[in-house]
Amino acid sequence: MTHTTPRWTRRNLIGAGAGLAAAAIGGAAVAQTPVASPAAMSYPITVTHDGGETTLESQPQRIVALEWHLVEDLLVMGIQPVAIADVEGFKTWVTIDVALADDVQDVGTRQEPSLESLEAAEPDLILGLDYRDIAIYDSLTAVAPTILMSSYPQEDGVTPLENVRDRLRQEGEFLDHAEAVEAAIAAMDATIGDQAAAIDEAGITGTPYVVTQMFTAENQPTMRIFTDGALIGDAISATGLKNVWTADADEWGFTTNTIESFIELPEDVNVFYIVNDSDNVLEEMLNDDPIWQSLPFVQEGRFYPLGGDTWTFGGAQSVERIVIRSTEQVTGAASEA
Repeated sequence: MTHTTPRWTRRNLIGAGAGLAAAAIGGAAVAQTPVASPAAMSYPITVTHDGGETTLESQPQRIVALEWHLVEDLLVMGIQPVAIADVEGFKTWVTIDVALADDVQDVGTRQEPSLESLEAAEPDLILGLDYRDIAIYDSLTAVAPTILMSSYPQEDGVTPLENVRDRLRQEGEFLDHAEAVEAAIAAMDATIGDQAAAIDEAGITGTPYVVTQMFTAENQPTMRIFTDGALIGDAISATGLKNVWTADADEWGFTTNTIESFIELPEDVNVFYIVNDSDNVLEEMLNDDPIWQSLPFVQEGRFYPLGGDTWTFGGAQSVERIVIRSTEQVTGAASEA
């Protein structure tokens, strides 16, 4: 008897997950047939990705993730990775509801993972990034089967939020955690909806904003300002606020700027900011800068912190954190808490 290994491309993996979601959504007045739990994945399967084709002989149990949004994806599925790149950095910059286990091993930096540490972790699957880890793909596959995932939308017309849903569904299928993925996506979408309702109730739908991540570069204050082509911009705009930063951005959806860019913003703009305590450019440089202090949003108290541990390039729970914090700040709920 001939055994055929199923082949799962990004498109049919996403389609399978989307079908589950669509089946679970119905009008309030229409009786719905309960949706059955997705059937267990039948291994082996072959996954087609940017690195090529990777066959998983069985459900992976010891997974290494080389980028933080992939770590987050695993955690929201209920999977603790055996190892990740830059444990300390993840714990500093990424805060979600599910904590990283204390025994997760460190395999070096995201830019240059240690092959020796990877081998020591004895993974049965490595998750890497399409654009970064393709250069070491052969070395990674020598350690364990490796799948390269996308970081940002690869197709025209796909928004960052849609990309998060697509990526999660793809991972959920080949890891056999589709049900957990649909729960995470539903929670994210419900949270966005709740915050949009709060924005509407406050009467500020359409209020202009920009969102920036601030840090020091070459001893100068530097600001990334995010368009709706970035996950953080797409998420905040989904709550009903209007992102007025529409400059041509890089593939991640941001531009890198100086103080002068803020002078050009509309006078009524609200500014959300992220500053990490390890590089507090506000305290060290901007609080004493007369140009910065003269800006209307600074003088009029429309300068809102999102927290230094809010990760702008994350997954479903990072999105929830972003929209909750931005809504609480702009509606005044944060000051009332």
